[in-house]
Amino acid sequence: MRLVIRPRLFWLFLAVLAAPVAGPTLVLAGDRPAARFDSDAVALTLVAEAPGADGSIRAALAIDLAPGWKTYWRDPGEAGIAPTVDLSGSSNAVVDSLSFPAPHRFGDDYASSNGYSGPMAIALRLRRDPAGADTVLRAKIFIGVCRDICIPVAADLTAVSAEADAGAVAAAFDALPESHDPAQGILGAALSADRTLLTVTATTGGAERPDLFVAGPEGWAFGVPTATEADNGRMAFTLPVLSKPRRAGPAPPPLDIVMTSAEGAVEARSVIPGAGP
Repeated sequence: MRLVIRPRLFWLFLAVLAAPVAGPTLVLAGDRPAARFDSDAVALTLVAEAPGADGSIRAALAIDLAPGWKTYWRDPGEAGIAPTVDLSGSSNAVVDSLSFPAPHRFGDDYASSNGYSGPMAIALRLRRDPAGADTVLRAKIFIGVCRDICIPVAADLTAVSAEADAGAVAAAFDALPESHDPAQGILGAALSADRTLLTVTATTGGAERPDLFVAGPEGWAFGVPTATEADNGRMAFTLPVLSKPRRAGPAPPPLDIVMTSAEGAVEARSVIPGAGP
């Protein structure tokens, strides 16, 4: 989890953390896990499809924001709280992947953030031993939601797979960015020698309002890109490196890159950046 708080909200956030559990701003689930958690700011629901014959399971964490509230992508940008979904306590289920819908950019005079301002869902792929015990999903969730101030939301949710949840799960997967075509979309990335800048080369196909979002391993964070026209109809997006691990090794980090436009979104996963100037 990466926690970034805007300077002018720092003391308000400390007050939230120090508030009693019964207070109006600290939002915590009760002691008894359930598949759904509700607050004035957000509702969280954990749903799962029935397992496939091969033991694969698709599930989703639906995040239904109240009007005016926002939450954050896996890299929240210059300010925000990266979401955490821990399913390690599940019975007979191992997580293969967590996937997010394409974010958009929002902010104020102090900082720019990556996230969502309406209902969204995190899509989950899991697997189980078909010959093992019944599968029960147990998720420890921590997210941040913001309006005038940022509020941390913590919940423990439990769900079993059910055919009745198939529609909600399918909607979560349908909302994900498309996998990029190697001939179009995201072409490659390069990290500067001093590791302060990341440049991503892409083809936009003439799409309007292109934007780019990058998420890396724990400790890596990237800022707002500057887009410039390159050769052969390509665009170069240059992003500042906001943070990196203190003990980052010489190997470049694998990056997940999402390019958005008025026409939709594409994603390239585990992109290994080359060496830049």
